[in-house]
Amino acid sequence: MRASRDPLIVGESFALIFSSAESPDGEPDFSPLSREFEILDQGKSNNFQFINGQKSHSVTWTLELMPKRSGEIAIPAIAFGRTRSTPIRLNVLPANARPQTNGSARDDNDLLLEAEWSNRSPVVQEQIILTLRFLNAVPIAKAAMQEPKVTTGEALIEKLGEDQAFETTRNNRRYVVTERRYAIMPQKSGILTVDPIPLTVQLPGSGPGSSLLQEFFNDPFIKNLPLGPGRAGRTVSLSTEAVQIDVKPPPSAWRGGHWLALHRLELSEKWQPEPHRFQVGEPVTRTLTLQADGATAAQLPDLRLIFPDGVKSYPDKPQLEDQKLVTGIIGKSTTKVALIPSAPGEIVLPALEIPWWNIDKARLEVARVPERRIMVLPSAGTPAPSHHAAATTPGSRSAADAPASNSAADAPPGSSATGPTGTISTPPAKPEDGAKTEQQNNASATPAPLASPGAAAALPPSPSTPVPTDLSSVRSAGFWPWLTLFLTSGWLATLGAWWYQSQKRRAQRTGGDAQRTAADATRATLEALRHACEANDPKAAHTALLNYERADAPLLMDAIHALQNVLYGRVPTPWQGQTLWQALQADRSHVAASHEKSDILPPLYPT
Repeated sequence: MRASRDPLIVGESFALIFSSAESPDGEPDFSPLSREFEILDQGKSNNFQFINGQKSHSVTWTLELMPKRSGEIAIPAIAFGRTRSTPIRLNVLPANARPQTNGSARDDNDLLLEAEWSNRSPVVQEQIILTLRFLNAVPIAKAAMQEPKVTTGEALIEKLGEDQAFETTRNNRRYVVTERRYAIMPQKSGILTVDPIPLTVQLPGSGPGSSLLQEFFNDPFIKNLPLGPGRAGRTVSLSTEAVQIDVKPPPSAWRGGHWLALHRLELSEKWQPEPHRFQVGEPVTRTLTLQADGATAAQLPDLRLIFPDGVKSYPDKPQLEDQKLVTGIIGKSTTKVALIPSAPGEIVLPALEIPWWNIDKARLEVARVPERRIMVLPSAGTPAPSHHAAATTPGSRSAADAPASNSAADAPPGSSATGPTGTISTPPAKPEDGAKTEQQNNASATPAPLASPGAAAALPPSPSTPVPTDLSSVRSAGFWPWLTLFLTSGWLATLGAWWYQSQKRRAQRTGGDAQRTAADATRATLEALRHACEANDPKAAHTALLNYERADAPLLMDAIHALQNVLYGRVPTPWQGQTLWQALQADRSHVAASHEKSDILPPLYPT
């Protein structure tokens, strides 16, 4: 929400403008304005623009209002469904308190031309608003005004917006006012002289015929028609006075650099995609916007971008845009940079700072984007390190490479080892359940007590009797130990064979699923690449290449470099996908031929 003029004067109408970049979810309710203003007219317009292939849409509501009293008046927030405008405050002056103007009048103040300057002692490059008002109390046929000209000094002159039309009252007389504004920005210090600005007005003449016809043709609407009989008439010339402006140099508090004298300066950044995620090989677009209130986009400095090692940058040419409102010029410079990390780890993007001089507060200020610390993740194709792999140091040995030990400490629990003095047994491990009791008794390290020959042959070992571990003890125990050993060995062999077959089948299923998944992914990637190359779509081709397992193949590098130059080069160029697709086909043929050669057995008797 903004007003066409501020301050206002009682008895003068003004325009209150509401604009939105998108359609709100409801119609506006302007009834709160009727408390302090008289609503003379209102309208709505839609604006569609297509710039560089990008579509934009804006909606504007314009109300013609007239204040009912003088003083500071608050315009409340207006509801547009669930959306509300930002409230503003306007200064309304009494009818006899008008700003300082210079100009001329003709025919007993029937025609007036006024010039109002926002500042006559600015600093260099400060924006000065020149407001020209043409007031007419009588009908006119047409009017023409020349542009302001500078004879002494240098200045940039820009017309602001469209001419504003409203009504006002001066000395109990009604005037139609046409208001035009210019922005004048001195380019060097010293005296700046602006010549008088002439205005030529053609008044309608009297039409021939009877008094009734003359009365009809003297109607203001008829006389202002392009082919009306009152078209021919006398011409009146008006002009403003010459003005000298004292332009001051930058103040001593300025520390040097690119001089900017503004009302406001904002530096902002956006990331695409949002939220941004940094990964090796994947591009991220950083958009930096510098917006100034009181300067054109051409006056704004170029951003000095510094990037650390491990990041490739492809900056675009800055896009300059000027918004010429009736309140002044708003310049905007937009710079897009494509960043591609080349190594994982932390990167630091340094802070950006733009110093500027605040002319409203007469002090130095800095527009700033803070430092960014960003963690770059590895690429999607990089395998993660295995946490189950055994780490072998130079001084360590595996169990298979360790030499056999002759001591009882090197033997596993429950087993026997033959040493220099005979059979040595180690104590068994503690059983965990009742099923292991027989295993424990058969593997006991305690020698069985000697029995008589008859008893040893007739009785099997009891649960409390240890199994003999030497050959003589086994022989004395009869065939039962041999039968137990045979059955246990068969059971263990069957269990081992079952476990081996189950693991083999599981590995085959896993390998087959992985191969099918990899084959499906490869086919999908190739299909996406083929469609992108046929459509000559560089962005889609780049996205598909990120999933291709041989994106770093030598046969593809030239085509990939050409694709990157199209995507991130300074000068936009068309891209033909046929070259990339042919290089991709050649690379896959090369891989297939290599596999066929590796499958051929070498000759039995090589020469």
